[in-house]
Amino acid sequence: MARVVAFFACLVTIGVHHSEAQKKLTPLPLVTKPFMNGISMDSGLDYTMQPMAELGFLDVTKPPFNADSSGKTDSTTRLQQAIDFGRLHYLTVFFPEGDYRVNSTLRCDQPGKMFMTTVGQPYCNNMPEVYPANNMTSIEHCGRTAPSVLQGSRNGKARIILTKNSKLSGPVVRLHNPINENINMNQVLSHLDIVIEEGNEEAQGVYARAAQGTSVQSCTIYAGTAAAGLVGGAGSGGSHIDVTVVGGQVGIDVSQSQPSPTLTGISLINQTGVALSYGKPGRQTLSVVGLTIVRGVPSTGPAIYADNPITVVDASIQQLAGSAEVAIQANDNVFAHNVFVTGYKTLLQGPRQTQTTTNPEKWTQITLGVQPHAPRGESMPESPIFLNGTMSTENIYKTVEDVQPPANIRTQHIWNSTTFPSFQTEGLCNVKDMGAKGDGMTDDYASIQSTLNMANCSKGVFFPKGYYAVTKTLQLPSNAVIVGASRIYSNIIVHSSVPTYPTEEKPAFPLVQTATGPGSSAIIYGMTFLVWHHYNSTYAFKWQCDTGIWRESHINRVDLNPGVVGPGAYYNRPFMIIESGGGQFYNLYQENWEFQGPKYRHALIHNTSKSINIYHGNLEHARGEANLEIDEASGPIKIFGYKGEGNFVQVWVKDSADVFLSGYGGNASPFPSYCYYPKGYEQYTPTIFRFERVNRFVVANLITQTASNSKTTECGIFSGVGFAGRMYDPKVWKTVLEVTATANITTPCLKWPVAYIRNVVF
Repeated sequence: MARVVAFFACLVTIGVHHSEAQKKLTPLPLVTKPFMNGISMDSGLDYTMQPMAELGFLDVTKPPFNADSSGKTDSTTRLQQAIDFGRLHYLTVFFPEGDYRVNSTLRCDQPGKMFMTTVGQPYCNNMPEVYPANNMTSIEHCGRTAPSVLQGSRNGKARIILTKNSKLSGPVVRLHNPINENINMNQVLSHLDIVIEEGNEEAQGVYARAAQGTSVQSCTIYAGTAAAGLVGGAGSGGSHIDVTVVGGQVGIDVSQSQPSPTLTGISLINQTGVALSYGKPGRQTLSVVGLTIVRGVPSTGPAIYADNPITVVDASIQQLAGSAEVAIQANDNVFAHNVFVTGYKTLLQGPRQTQTTTNPEKWTQITLGVQPHAPRGESMPESPIFLNGTMSTENIYKTVEDVQPPANIRTQHIWNSTTFPSFQTEGLCNVKDMGAKGDGMTDDYASIQSTLNMANCSKGVFFPKGYYAVTKTLQLPSNAVIVGASRIYSNIIVHSSVPTYPTEEKPAFPLVQTATGPGSSAIIYGMTFLVWHHYNSTYAFKWQCDTGIWRESHINRVDLNPGVVGPGAYYNRPFMIIESGGGQFYNLYQENWEFQGPKYRHALIHNTSKSINIYHGNLEHARGEANLEIDEASGPIKIFGYKGEGNFVQVWVKDSADVFLSGYGGNASPFPSYCYYPKGYEQYTPTIFRFERVNRFVVANLITQTASNSKTTECGIFSGVGFAGRMYDPKVWKTVLEVTATANITTPCLKWPVAYIRNVVF
């Protein structure tokens, strides 16, 4: 085991070294049109040579880059030039089918961006601007709207190949922010495979420690004898989805991560060391869902190793090369549900107890395995189990022998990467071909709505890069497919002719609304639904279809023109509504916090009996009564990984049933338990999570982060506290409030549950 732990330390050192070695990048220039601080519509390319540029894509094989897709010559320099150019001109970097040979790291290093502001330092959190303002300045802002987006072809595989004996020490592709990985945002690597040839034992496939919107998706990494396939955990609004790693010493190492990292639909095959590692330092709970591990070669160490809290749901772990010792080794909180193991003598080696099997040659299903961490001492947070109101530190361990995992244990949690639509999908209608301008000034409603309604557009509708202004709600058809160039580049906004406040004649309306009724569905991919701060007459999205997929998309509020257009509108309603519908939502995040009233919610899930899965949620900073509210939902509603900040409730569930939250992280700090909410807010005992008249629910690994100087204990601090609120002493606040018909139950201070279970039988 010492050899394995030493190797983890080696991986962490590699990751830190290549981050710290970077010099400060030149910030991207100020964008003034079509909207201040937005994206530039100038592609910088000749459309006759780069026809995809008109759509928002840069083809790496076309002039002036001319990368070789045959795999015969090295394309490192040409690909790096294309990546840098794409970021500078707000273009998705597209790799047609083929092999692209490299000998060093392709750097998706996110620079700053010049930003016009009235407040001197906007940072990354959409700080409230002054209106009207006499003094404005252009300063460097984080580059969250200047990402690198790399996408491979769907018409055949695109592969990046690290040439034999390149001796690379570090990643083949790096998604990175040299200032701080916490602002490594909106960078995406999708549908691109990585191949590492021999002679690169210190190489990694991809490095991607990151936050909001950053994700590695639908990629296979053939790691060979390299150090690792994927290094770096995405949390805080980002996560990695549908990643397969074949070979390598370690499959995935997320020891370097942002809070509450999440992995969905992961396949790890034939690693010689640990398949999945979550060593120190980590950042709160790692949530893993839809995991398959197959070890068909001799290997060292456990299949899963965790020094930090971990939740594993719907997983199969299989050792084919003889019997191995340990499937899961967890030195901190562990919550395992529906995990199937074969070929291991020890199923779960936890911080308090080791669970073994009598017959490692057969499959064993862990229906529930919960172990708190070992005692940490007086005045330190503990993680007990709360089972139907009773607090305990006793382990829960339930298994069933000789039960094989279902065939879809992984695939039920991901899209079909082969058939999932893209801008290449045959029969997809381009809204610009139908008359939409996407210039932010023209009312594109009629053109877009007529396109959505056309029978020959049944395969879906494509929105090239641009700002599409509408005066009414876009009504999606019953089986809608909406595809954009990326979440930053394709935007639907409200037209300037719409009144800024609602009236009786024209009440507040969503920019987009799905169909409803039996059999209705929607796929939303690569889009942003954007409402200006000075508008209160629109909200972002209303989702009401039976099923669907929300992927690489975003809801947002920003200033149209800081100091010139305003003031910010008081917002006292939900920004996104999911009502009577269901679906799968990947990386659902929002963090605005200004101009909000008590009834504001980043998202409201309401009145639904449909299944809803959220694969990483990051709805934070809101000044309403809750960031996410789930009301009158019988679900099941499942949230796999959630990160939050701020003083108000992160998730409020009421009058619902069948709710599951698999892991939490962040530095949310509720008001002290003896305090009150502002006037006009419903008054409850302040907590991070609130469950009111909820019949059946499970919450796993509610682990938060506190600063060493968090000593505040007084009440009534509601203003002048910044986007993340005030950090209160953890000795005076509580994590969970449960309101039943007969009692109000709260977890004690400094008790952060490894599991809070009510009326659920495993």
